[in-house]
Amino acid sequence: MFWICGLGFLSIDCGSPAASNYTNPSNTIQWAPDAVIWPDIGSWSGTANVSLPTSLADQTQYGTLRYFPTQQHKALNQSKFCYSLPATAGSYYLIRASFWMGSKELYDTLVSGQIRFRVIVDTYEGVEVVINFPQSNPWFEEMYVRAQSGKSSLSVCLSAASDSSDIPFINSLEVRPLLQTMTSVEMMSTTNFALRTVDRRDFGTLSNIPPIIRLEIFQLIFIIPNG
Repeated sequence: MFWICGLGFLSIDCGSPAASNYTNPSNTIQWAPDAVIWPDIGSWSGTANVSLPTSLADQTQYGTLRYFPTQQHKALNQSKFCYSLPATAGSYYLIRASFWMGSKELYDTLVSGQIRFRVIVDTYEGVEVVINFPQSNPWFEEMYVRAQSGKSSLSVCLSAASDSSDIPFINSLEVRPLLQTMTSVEMMSTTNFALRTVDRRDFGTLSNIPPIIRLEIFQLIFIIPNG
Protein backbone atom coordinates (compact mmCIF):
# COMPACT_ATOMS: atom_id res chain seq x y z
CA MET A 1 0.00 0.00 0.00
CA PHE A 2 1.15 3.53 -0.71
CA TRP A 3 1.83 5.07 2.70
CA ILE A 4 3.85 8.25 2.33
CA CYS A 5 6.05 10.12 4.80
CA GLY A 6 5.94 7.01 7.03
CA LEU A 7 2.81 8.42 8.70
CA GLY A 8 0.03 6.51 6.96
CA PHE A 9 -0.95 9.20 4.45
CA LEU A 10 -2.76 7.78 1.43
CA SER A 11 -3.47 9.72 -1.78
CA ILE A 12 -5.52 8.06 -4.54
CA ASP A 13 -5.82 9.51 -8.05
CA CYS A 14 -9.17 8.15 -9.26
CA GLY A 15 -9.37 7.25 -12.92
CA SER A 16 -5.64 7.40 -13.59
CA PRO A 17 -4.00 4.48 -15.45
CA ALA A 18 -3.33 1.40 -13.36
CA ALA A 19 0.46 1.83 -13.49
CA SER A 20 0.55 5.57 -12.86
CA ASN A 21 2.16 5.96 -9.44
CA TYR A 22 3.77 9.39 -9.31
CA THR A 23 4.97 12.20 -7.07
CA ASN A 24 3.58 15.68 -7.63
CA PRO A 25 6.68 17.90 -7.85
CA SER A 26 4.82 20.99 -6.63
CA ASN A 27 4.10 19.53 -3.17
CA THR A 28 5.88 16.12 -3.10
CA ILE A 29 2.60 14.28 -2.47
CA GLN A 30 2.79 10.67 -3.72
CA TRP A 31 -0.26 9.52 -5.67
CA ALA A 32 -1.41 6.00 -6.56
CA PRO A 33 -4.17 4.92 -8.98
CA ASP A 34 -7.46 3.70 -7.52
CA ALA A 35 -6.89 0.26 -9.06
CA VAL A 36 -4.40 -0.29 -6.22
CA ILE A 37 -7.21 -0.50 -3.67
CA TRP A 38 -9.92 -1.74 -6.07
CA PRO A 39 -8.23 -4.03 -8.65
CA ASP A 40 -11.30 -4.76 -10.80
CA ILE A 41 -12.76 -1.25 -10.64
CA GLY A 42 -12.49 -0.94 -14.41
CA SER A 43 -15.23 -3.57 -14.78
CA TRP A 44 -17.79 -1.36 -13.03
CA SER A 45 -16.85 2.13 -14.15
CA GLY A 46 -15.56 4.49 -16.80
CA THR A 47 -12.82 7.11 -16.84
CA ALA A 48 -12.34 10.48 -18.53
CA ASN A 49 -9.66 13.11 -18.88
CA VAL A 50 -10.54 16.60 -17.68
CA SER A 51 -9.10 19.94 -18.76
CA LEU A 52 -7.40 21.95 -16.02
CA PRO A 53 -7.31 25.74 -15.81
CA THR A 54 -4.02 27.51 -15.14
CA SER A 55 -4.87 27.75 -11.43
CA LEU A 56 -5.02 23.92 -11.19
CA ALA A 57 -2.28 23.08 -13.67
CA ASP A 58 -0.01 21.58 -11.01
CA GLN A 59 -2.83 19.57 -9.37
CA THR A 60 -2.62 16.58 -11.67
CA GLN A 61 -5.06 14.47 -9.63
CA TYR A 62 -7.90 16.57 -11.03
CA GLY A 63 -6.93 15.74 -14.61
CA THR A 64 -8.72 12.38 -14.54
CA LEU A 65 -12.01 11.21 -13.07
CA ARG A 66 -13.86 7.96 -12.57
CA TYR A 67 -17.62 7.64 -13.01
CA PHE A 68 -20.11 4.84 -12.41
CA PRO A 69 -22.65 4.58 -15.26
CA THR A 70 -26.35 3.90 -14.70
CA GLN A 71 -26.19 0.56 -16.52
CA GLN A 72 -23.70 -0.68 -13.95
CA HIS A 73 -26.09 0.24 -11.14
CA LYS A 74 -28.81 -1.83 -12.81
CA ALA A 75 -26.57 -4.75 -13.79
CA LEU A 76 -25.27 -5.14 -10.24
CA ASN A 77 -28.62 -4.29 -8.61
CA GLN A 78 -27.01 -1.71 -6.36
CA SER A 79 -27.21 2.03 -5.95
CA LYS A 80 -23.76 2.77 -4.56
CA PHE A 81 -20.13 1.95 -5.26
CA CYS A 82 -17.63 1.93 -2.41
CA TYR A 83 -13.91 2.39 -2.04
CA SER A 84 -12.38 0.53 0.92
CA LEU A 85 -9.51 2.51 2.46
CA PRO A 86 -7.05 0.83 4.87
CA ALA A 87 -7.27 2.05 8.46
CA THR A 88 -6.45 1.03 12.01
CA ALA A 89 -9.42 0.27 14.26
CA GLY A 90 -9.99 3.00 16.83
CA SER A 91 -7.77 5.54 15.06
CA TYR A 92 -8.96 8.89 13.73
CA TYR A 93 -8.64 10.10 10.15
CA LEU A 94 -9.36 12.99 7.86
CA ILE A 95 -11.04 11.65 4.69
CA ARG A 96 -11.18 13.98 1.68
CA ALA A 97 -12.99 13.27 -1.59
CA SER A 98 -12.53 15.76 -4.44
CA PHE A 99 -14.69 16.41 -7.49
CA TRP A 100 -13.71 18.39 -10.58
CA MET A 101 -15.37 18.14 -14.00
CA GLY A 102 -14.48 21.62 -15.18
CA SER A 103 -16.48 23.80 -17.51
CA LYS A 104 -19.35 21.43 -18.36
CA GLU A 105 -20.84 18.04 -17.61
CA LEU A 106 -19.21 15.19 -19.54
CA TYR A 107 -22.37 13.06 -19.71
CA ASP A 108 -26.14 13.60 -19.62
CA THR A 109 -27.57 14.80 -16.31
CA LEU A 110 -31.11 15.36 -15.08
CA VAL A 111 -30.64 19.13 -14.99
CA SER A 112 -28.53 20.78 -17.68
CA GLY A 113 -25.49 22.52 -16.22
CA GLN A 114 -25.67 20.63 -12.92
CA ILE A 115 -24.71 17.25 -11.48
CA ARG A 116 -26.06 15.80 -8.24
CA PHE A 117 -25.31 12.62 -6.23
CA ARG A 118 -24.44 11.51 -2.69
CA VAL A 119 -21.21 10.66 -0.88
CA ILE A 120 -21.31 8.36 2.15
CA VAL A 121 -18.27 8.04 4.41
CA ASP A 122 -18.23 4.77 6.34
CA THR A 123 -21.26 4.45 8.68
CA TYR A 124 -22.06 8.16 8.74
CA GLU A 125 -24.97 9.92 7.07
CA GLY A 126 -24.50 10.71 3.41
CA VAL A 127 -23.80 14.19 2.04
CA GLU A 128 -25.31 15.49 -1.19
CA VAL A 129 -22.90 16.83 -3.79
CA VAL A 130 -24.42 19.46 -6.07
CA ILE A 131 -22.05 20.89 -8.67
CA ASN A 132 -23.07 23.72 -10.99
CA PHE A 133 -21.16 24.33 -14.21
CA PRO A 134 -18.83 25.89 -15.01
CA GLN A 135 -16.91 25.08 -11.82
CA SER A 136 -14.68 27.76 -10.36
CA ASN A 137 -13.01 25.40 -7.85
CA PRO A 138 -13.10 21.66 -7.14
CA TRP A 139 -15.81 20.47 -4.76
CA PHE A 140 -14.38 18.92 -1.60
CA GLU A 141 -16.13 16.65 0.87
CA GLU A 142 -13.99 16.35 3.97
CA MET A 143 -14.82 14.45 7.14
CA TYR A 144 -13.02 13.65 10.38
CA VAL A 145 -13.94 10.09 11.37
CA ARG A 146 -12.98 7.23 13.68
CA ALA A 147 -12.33 3.76 12.28
CA GLN A 148 -14.80 1.39 13.89
CA SER A 149 -13.63 -1.17 16.42
CA GLY A 150 -12.81 -4.51 14.86
CA LYS A 151 -12.45 -3.04 11.36
CA SER A 152 -9.30 -2.46 9.32
CA SER A 153 -10.82 -0.13 6.74
CA LEU A 154 -13.00 2.91 6.10
CA SER A 155 -15.42 3.10 3.19
CA VAL A 156 -16.21 6.00 0.88
CA CYS A 157 -19.28 5.34 -1.26
CA LEU A 158 -20.68 7.16 -4.27
CA SER A 159 -24.43 6.80 -4.54
CA ALA A 160 -27.15 7.48 -7.07
CA ALA A 161 -29.81 6.19 -4.73
CA SER A 162 -32.83 8.05 -6.06
CA ASP A 163 -34.45 9.25 -9.26
CA SER A 164 -33.16 12.75 -8.47
CA SER A 165 -29.50 11.62 -8.57
CA ASP A 166 -27.09 11.68 -11.49
CA ILE A 167 -24.22 9.35 -12.36
CA PRO A 168 -21.61 9.87 -9.60
CA PHE A 169 -17.96 10.60 -10.28
CA ILE A 170 -14.77 11.29 -8.31
CA ASN A 171 -11.26 12.61 -8.98
CA SER A 172 -9.32 11.83 -5.83
CA LEU A 173 -9.44 10.33 -2.34
CA GLU A 174 -7.09 11.26 0.47
CA VAL A 175 -6.59 9.74 3.92
CA ARG A 176 -4.72 11.66 6.61
CA PRO A 177 -4.24 10.06 10.07
CA LEU A 178 -4.92 12.48 12.91
CA LEU A 179 -3.00 13.00 16.13
CA GLN A 180 -4.72 12.12 19.40
CA THR A 181 -3.85 15.58 20.73
CA MET A 182 -5.77 17.45 18.03
CA THR A 183 -8.86 19.37 19.12
CA SER A 184 -11.00 17.63 16.50
CA VAL A 185 -9.97 14.19 17.80
CA GLU A 186 -10.65 15.17 21.42
CA MET A 187 -14.13 16.34 20.40
CA MET A 188 -14.87 13.10 18.56
CA SER A 189 -13.57 10.91 21.37
CA THR A 190 -15.92 12.54 23.89
CA THR A 191 -19.01 12.81 21.67
CA ASN A 192 -18.62 9.74 19.40
CA PHE A 193 -19.63 11.98 16.47
CA ALA A 194 -17.88 12.55 13.15
CA LEU A 195 -17.02 16.07 12.00
CA ARG A 196 -17.58 17.53 8.55
CA THR A 197 -15.66 20.49 7.15
CA VAL A 198 -18.05 23.21 6.02
CA ASP A 199 -15.50 25.76 4.83
CA ARG A 200 -11.85 26.68 5.30
CA ARG A 201 -10.65 30.01 3.88
CA ASP A 202 -7.43 31.99 3.87
CA PHE A 203 -7.93 35.77 4.07
CA GLY A 204 -5.23 38.33 3.36
CA THR A 205 -3.06 36.11 1.14
CA LEU A 206 -1.15 37.78 -1.68
CA SER A 207 -3.04 37.94 -4.97
CA ASN A 208 -0.46 35.88 -6.87
CA ILE A 209 -1.19 32.76 -4.80
CA PRO A 210 -3.36 30.08 -6.54
CA PRO A 211 -7.02 29.92 -5.42
CA ILE A 212 -6.44 26.60 -3.63
CA ILE A 213 -3.47 26.03 -1.35
CA ARG A 214 -2.38 23.13 0.85
CA LEU A 215 -0.82 23.88 4.20
CA GLU A 216 0.60 22.03 7.17
CA ILE A 217 1.63 18.41 7.50
CA PHE A 218 -1.94 17.21 6.90
CA GLN A 219 -2.20 19.14 3.59
CA LEU A 220 -5.29 21.00 4.75
CA ILE A 221 -6.88 22.81 1.82
CA PHE A 222 -7.65 26.50 2.06
CA ILE A 223 -9.78 28.35 -0.47
CA ILE A 224 -8.71 31.93 -1.16
CA PRO A 225 -11.76 34.16 -1.75
CA ASN A 226 -11.92 36.15 -4.98
CA GLY A 227 -11.06 39.81 -4.53
